[in-house]
Amino acid sequence: MGFQTACAILQLIRTTEEYPEAEIFRVEGADEAIDFEVRDAQGRPLLLAQAKTRIEPGSWSGPELVRLARRWGAADPGGTAVLRFLSDAPVHPSGQALRDAVTRARAVPDPNRWLAECEDEVPASVGLTVEGHKLLRRLEIETRIGPWEQILDQARLELLRLSPVAMAAAEVDGTVDALFVKMFQWSGDRRLAQRTVQLDELPRILRGRRGRLEAGADTPPGPGRALLRDVPSAAGVRGRDRELTALRERFLGEHDAGMVRAVVSGLGGIGKSSIARLYAHRYRGMYEFVWWIPSDTREDVLAAYRRMVAEEQQEAGTATEEETIAQVGVRLANLGSRLLLVYDNVADRQHLHGLLPSCDGAHVLVTTRDSAWSAADGGLIVERMTADEATAWAGERLPAVSDTEVTTLVDAVEGIPLAIAQATGYIAATQCPVGTYLAELAKCRTRLLDDSGFVQLDYRQGVTLTAAVALSVGKVLDQALRASEGTGQHLAAELLARCSLLAPDSIPLHLATLDLPTGSAVYGAVAELRRYSLVDPRDGVLAIHRIVQEVIRAMLDGDAVNEMQGRFQYELVRRLVECQKQHTWTEAAVLIEHAVHVAHNVRNSGYGNGNTVALLANVAGAIMNVQSDLLRSEALLREALEITKEGGVDNPVYRRAATTCTLAQCLLNQSRFEEAAEAARTSWTLLEGMRSLSTEGVEHLLLAHESDMRAAVAQDQFADVARASTRIEEVLQREEVPPAIALRTRLQQAQVLVWIQYWDSAAMVINQARAEAPTEAETNTELRFLDATIKASMGRVEEGLSITATIPEPTERTVVSITRTT
Repeated sequence: MGFQTACAILQLIRTTEEYPEAEIFRVEGADEAIDFEVRDAQGRPLLLAQAKTRIEPGSWSGPELVRLARRWGAADPGGTAVLRFLSDAPVHPSGQALRDAVTRARAVPDPNRWLAECEDEVPASVGLTVEGHKLLRRLEIETRIGPWEQILDQARLELLRLSPVAMAAAEVDGTVDALFVKMFQWSGDRRLAQRTVQLDELPRILRGRRGRLEAGADTPPGPGRALLRDVPSAAGVRGRDRELTALRERFLGEHDAGMVRAVVSGLGGIGKSSIARLYAHRYRGMYEFVWWIPSDTREDVLAAYRRMVAEEQQEAGTATEEETIAQVGVRLANLGSRLLLVYDNVADRQHLHGLLPSCDGAHVLVTTRDSAWSAADGGLIVERMTADEATAWAGERLPAVSDTEVTTLVDAVEGIPLAIAQATGYIAATQCPVGTYLAELAKCRTRLLDDSGFVQLDYRQGVTLTAAVALSVGKVLDQALRASEGTGQHLAAELLARCSLLAPDSIPLHLATLDLPTGSAVYGAVAELRRYSLVDPRDGVLAIHRIVQEVIRAMLDGDAVNEMQGRFQYELVRRLVECQKQHTWTEAAVLIEHAVHVAHNVRNSGYGNGNTVALLANVAGAIMNVQSDLLRSEALLREALEITKEGGVDNPVYRRAATTCTLAQCLLNQSRFEEAAEAARTSWTLLEGMRSLSTEGVEHLLLAHESDMRAAVAQDQFADVARASTRIEEVLQREEVPPAIALRTRLQQAQVLVWIQYWDSAAMVINQARAEAPTEAETNTELRFLDATIKASMGRVEEGLSITATIPEPTERTVVSITRTT
């Protein structure tokens, strides 16, 4: 119930922006398949949604989701609503196949052609029909979101972002808590009218900002809108009509030129990414699919590509760079011909060389600081905002300041959008006169010119921007020293420091507030930083500009930075290990980029240690499980092994053994069996040579032997299989092994024995698993699956079929198929 309620609260807060024509929000629709819905003044549904929790590794199958969509279709005969399914669990391969068919339905308007294209990709059990094309075009499947406590954090941040009035921290917290109680009350009322909320009757802080279509926008409301992938919100972005028009003309003017590229360049903080975000949202209606690809490095682009490919293949990725790019091209072709690909923050053209997939008709928008590239490519070089746009925006943020002073202020910060945001935020937050601010800005600018090492500047105009950021950061730090402990102002400096050390985008509040008190004061800190335009609550998480991060780090004490980075390392390792044990891959997905960012920051600072090795190894494991990007995982593991050779690593032998164990698993998944066997043997040899092992060490030892056994069977080296199995038995007898680990090891043994058809031995291992871990074995689906397969293969078909009756869908159908054909 908590997950459903949290999703409903987040949607209620976002509704007025997402659906400008909405009038009604309803909890528990007339059909029990609808957990919450949004309707317009005529009662037409705009959104029908269901939010369901399912404990991993449970997943949602295609047939389940199709049945749900058909129920929604019956509740929306007019076809006006977006149909949204939300869950904290993943989709089964058949569910992923359905999701791909849904995406393809948006791109292929002809139902017969769509069905023909899906025929070989989607299992027959899903039950696609020509008639279902129109329905599935409206379906959105969002899985692996949550947990619900983090969704409530997103709701609080969205309140801060969208509220038309400034909110106190206690008001944010109190509003969400009150809504949580109200949602429970509304959902429990049998009367439909009592579960229906008129949006205009809500308190003002919940009405948000009514969304609107900008002049010239082509985005249609409702289910016909293009599919967005990872596109940040454009809320709060103003002006730039000249640049948007130029981009649109560039793309439309070369519609017969195959792939059309527009390179947008300019100084840091000039607003390149904001222009790209605004373009993607304003002209969404021109496209069938819009993809935002973070492109700080070449590896970032390839990682985004591999994630997309892995989603479709539902298996670990081992393709070369060229194969991955080709696979992305095929995937994009299935999504339609009207595509927009945004490569954000490309360092230079060489980083993108050879990485663009082949997509005729696609529009490619690149943002970069490399103005020479843009000039050579006939692209758009972004300058300062026009005087009218800049003064209008600054005047909106400073309504009590005269037009003359606003103009003077804009000129003083050189019309750079990030600098305007800093200046207006500072003045609005402190209520200082414009003249006082300008005097402080001039002093700070002079100090920076005398201290060229403060922040590495690659352009002279950066001095003014850096000064504006430094003034705001300095004020926050000064206020924190003066504020009472535990207040929003006191915590603002701590929160800001943490955000400067994490990846700049998609910072979850629970990570940004590491070691800080929970409660209303945290939201007060977010509100304080937002007043100064230092952080941006966006899409339920925090974002911070890279230049702001750089200035903050330069102003912080070096020892304090190292200490905080060490805390992040330790905490990220702890959380990733917990995700691995609990199979909570939703949480792991949120942590991955921050873990990589922190590890690389630590290593670049020259302070890599054992925790850095552990962090790289664990995030590599998470990437294997969540993103199936084996090449990226391998690179991180080899980087970790290099650190173990550099000195300064505590317990280097164990660190090397544990990391090499994970590397063996990665190589196995790439079918590089000889290398995997070598890595596994290196690992277990090191571990067997240690005087004593912790529980974690025993687990790695067993994993190393398991990897050795799997590599041997893949190479038909049956004597090595037997030797590895014997070593596993010795460890299980010698060491104190927790039941859950013993069960996992026994299941690996049984699986290998099934592969080589040693049925009697496999049956004995299953019995040993039940004896060593009776509680865990009782509910383990994999054990039942193997047991049914083994019994059927030994001629005990009826016993096998009786076991399948206890296995939930869709695994049960697979087992039945095996037992009946054995």
